[in-house]
Amino acid sequence: LLPMLLVIMAVMGSFFPAVDLTAGERERGTAETTLLLPIPRLAVHQGKILAVTLSALLATALNLTALALTAGHLWNSFAGGSEMSFEPPLVAFLAISPLALLFAFFVSAVLTGVAALAKSFQSGQALLGPVQMLFIVPAMAGAIPGLTLTPVTAFIPVVNVVLAFRSLLRGENLPLEYGLTALSLFAFAALSTWLAVRLLSRETLLFLGDQFSPKRLFALLFDPAQTR
Repeated sequence: LLPMLLVIMAVMGSFFPAVDLTAGERERGTAETTLLLPIPRLAVHQGKILAVTLSALLATALNLTALALTAGHLWNSFAGGSEMSFEPPLVAFLAISPLALLFAFFVSAVLTGVAALAKSFQSGQALLGPVQMLFIVPAMAGAIPGLTLTPVTAFIPVVNVVLAFRSLLRGENLPLEYGLTALSLFAFAALSTWLAVRLLSRETLLFLGDQFSPKRLFALLFDPAQTR
């Protein structure tokens, strides 16, 4: 369950910060004030993604730590005087940290970019509901027997980080697969961050109505005339 929980905690840890820093700020009427700060606007948009990423990492680390401590306490309590003991997989946690960082960037950028399309905090929550399921459902692949980390599955988003964490928990030595997983996560994180920054930099979003179409989204992303 730990690999699947890693994904769920990262998604839930970035959910509300992503909504609050985009749709929430627009609803409070402070988006314009933020854009008037004497700093590059690119730094403002990147800072929002970094803040959401930090929240995701902090939530994931605290939840996994609490889970490991609780499991160890319960195990030692029920084990009694038996020779069996419980040790948290600290080595696996440390080894998965770089991949978890890249995955947190990926998740945070996607949620922040999508939340930027919402007009209010409530609509942002409704908009991100289906999006978070796109991360949680593939995470369940970690519970499928027989599915292993290979050079092919290393390029499947979400599934790759779940399988990599599961392999690390089992102590498997797969340097090629781990490297390909890190490479694919870096590519997904970079692409999602680029798309999220482009959406956040579109001041037109501040004045859009409730109706939103894929055609308008494409124009916001790729039309040079929309750049501010």
